[in-house]
Amino acid sequence: MGTPWTPPPWMKDNDAYSQGWLESQYYAAYAQYFVKYLQAYQAQGVPIDYITVQNEPTCCGGYPSAQWNASGLATFTKSNLLPALHAAGLSTKVLALDWNWDTYDGYAAQTVNDSTIRNDPNFGGLAWHGYGGNVSEQTTIHNQYPNLPAFDTEHSGGTWVANQQKEDMHNLIDYTRNWGQSWVKWSLAVDQNMGPHNGGCGTCTGLVTVHNGDSRSGQVDYTIEYYTMGHLTKFVKPGAYRIASTANTSVPNVAWRNPTGPRRSSRTTTRRPRSRSGSTGAARTSRTRCPRAPRPPSPGPAPPAPAAGTPATPARSPDTAASASTSPAAAAPTARPSSSTTATAAPPSSGPPPAAPSRPSASAST
Repeated sequence: MGTPWTPPPWMKDNDAYSQGWLESQYYAAYAQYFVKYLQAYQAQGVPIDYITVQNEPTCCGGYPSAQWNASGLATFTKSNLLPALHAAGLSTKVLALDWNWDTYDGYAAQTVNDSTIRNDPNFGGLAWHGYGGNVSEQTTIHNQYPNLPAFDTEHSGGTWVANQQKEDMHNLIDYTRNWGQSWVKWSLAVDQNMGPHNGGCGTCTGLVTVHNGDSRSGQVDYTIEYYTMGHLTKFVKPGAYRIASTANTSVPNVAWRNPTGPRRSSRTTTRRPRSRSGSTGAARTSRTRCPRAPRPPSPGPAPPAPAAGTPATPARSPDTAASASTSPAAAAPTARPSSSTTATAAPPSSGPPPAAPSRPSASAST
């Protein structure tokens, strides 16, 4: 997936990288920038599956960014970008929004409500960020447009998160139980100062910390986010389907069926602590059990294949992929035969991270 933070300054009304509006006279030229970008990467063996028109439209000052409104995004997508992709013979799909749940009405509804855009073969669905609003918005929009794919394309860890492992595991469960087909972390790698970056977040963490210029220069630390991403990617393979599992506030969970391979399972439980009087408290703690090695196949025949669901989008490259994921059909398992089922749930609230997984099949992307 590729997403721009700003058009070239000369195309904008403020001639600057930060903020400013793309002038409509340059819409057609800007669409060709996307085409040439896609063609150049493809020529180097890196085909791009998805693009968005703008990362977090209108946000924010202090780093490369651009202002858009709903009508501008819909017009550019319908009249310029999609026709340019068709003319160039490109199969790359456009995702709408690429921002938070609470910005859908202001920036994506006009695009998605247009049936010409929605039914275009190069329109790929919605891209969600997890910084504002409620994840249930994904299900609200899915109920309006059941065939519209949804991808969670950014959420960052950082110093403001009190319990990163718990945060990550609940994100994983909540996103995919609400029809998300991906889990994308903001940074793959940063240095010990959480950089470099061109403005923007100076407190965001990565999956790995690569020391640079200090006493440990060149050494790598694997963060909690590396292990939480590994908890998913070690067991859930590209092409897996999310299958039905019983939602439970005491034991948040999500489950998948892999397309092929031996059965592997990863199970965690989250329990609500009880007060001394025996009543259930509001805080959540958790205890994780994760096998150090894959379990052997269960004896006997494989379970029957459930009813059809929506497939995950396979990662293009295991070294740069955002994540493995699935379409969370809560009561609709897949018709694809498989003997591998994976479940995961919320993390421990304290204690050391789990043992390092084998090299994950996918990681985060920037």
